[in-house]
Amino acid sequence: MAEYCITGGTGFIAAYLVKSLLEKGHFVRATVRDPENVEKVGFLWELSGAKERLKIFKADLMVEGSFDKAIEGVDGVFHTASPVFATDDHNVQETLIDPTIKGTLNVLSSCTKASSVKRVVLTSSCSAVRYRDDVQQVSPLDESHWSDLEYCKRYNVNYTLTYLSMT
Repeated sequence: MAEYCITGGTGFIAAYLVKSLLEKGHFVRATVRDPENVEKVGFLWELSGAKERLKIFKADLMVEGSFDKAIEGVDGVFHTASPVFATDDHNVQETLIDPTIKGTLNVLSSCTKASSVKRVVLTSSCSAVRYRDDVQQVSPLDESHWSDLEYCKRYNVNYTLTYLSMT
C-alpha cells in the first residue's frame, strides 16, 4: 500500500482524508501543530487502522523545513493545512494571506526535497467559487465557476482571499 502525508490532519477535509485512506489500507502521516494535544488529535487515533498505520508529526506552516520529516518517503501529499479567517480580524494580509502563501511554499519545498513524492494535492477554500452573481443558478460549483473579483469588490467581499484561492 501507498503512504501519504496530510497536512493539517485535524481539519475537516484532512480528517476525512485520513479516515478514507486508512480504511483503504494505506499508511498515513498527518501533520498537526501539537501532536501531544489529545483533545485535538485524540479522535484520529480512534479511526479504524490508525493504531497500525497512522503517524502524527509536529509541523508548523510558518517554520521552513518543519514538514521535511513527515513528507520524506511518502508517495503523495495532501496539503489541507491553512490558517482560518477570523471575521473580526482586520489584518487579513498578516494573519491569513501571508501565512497561507508561506505555508504552502514550505510544504512544497519539503515535497521537492523528498524524491519519493509522486503527486501533491492542494486544497482550496470555498471562497474560490462562491462569490458570483449567478451562484444561485449554478450547481454544483466547480473549477469552472471561479469567484468574480468584480462581484467581490461590489459587495466588499475580501477579494484578496478569493484571488489567492484562484491562483
